[in-house]
Amino acid sequence: MKNIKALILILAITPLASCATYTILPNNQAFIDCSGTRTLGDCYNKANDICPRGYEILDRVNETHTGLLSTTHTTNITIKC
Repeated sequence: MKNIKALILILAITPLASCATYTILPNNQAFIDCSGTRTLGDCYNKANDICPRGYEILDRVNETHTGLLSTTHTTNITIKC
């Protein structure tokens, strides 16, 4: 029973962690945040969805910050269609 509860929790959290979110900005630009996935590949896939005819990368961040109690990972890109 304990394993089933753990599996349900993992399955519930996984979709949230693997989604790239984006914000449309002025001038055909978009900010894409993939921090939950820790991979720029997810950002690039979302960029292809947003700009199917191609895009230019204006800014890219892929950093890991380690503190005393936790590690955070920031992954995002800003693109222009």
